[in-house]
Amino acid sequence: MPKNNTDKQSVNLKNDELRERLPESVYYIESPNDGTVLIAINVRVLYNVDEENRAIVSWFDTVRGRSMLAVDIYKNGSKFAFERDESEGGGFYIFTPMSLEIYNKKIKEHLVAAGSFENNDDLINSFLDTLKYSM
Repeated sequence: MPKNNTDKQSVNLKNDELRERLPESVYYIESPNDGTVLIAINVRVLYNVDEENRAIVSWFDTVRGRSMLAVDIYKNGSKFAFERDESEGGGFYIFTPMSLEIYNKKIKEHLVAAGSFENNDDLINSFLDTLKYSM
């Protein structure tokens, strides 16, 4: 989601609310720079964490919590993306709401104990159940 593409909206961090929880419970993550990300549960954004108006994006990935410092955040419909601060290794992360189609095409093959689901609700609930066992 390049900055000069007019169908993408860069968020002005100075004017946004300080805290945000993304509307969907589970997201598929794509990153050309980071092969360790795949699933995000309960994504939260804390804006204006420093004098440079950066944000912290955090989520649970079914195994552990993750938190990254973001320099730019983009929103386009139900998609969310951010550029990670170079001090943390940089990179670009795109979050797409999880669906059964995405799970079957892009995620299932990467999971050790992958399940089969009949509908989106069962899929999402299965990912949310991983939160019960993380404590």
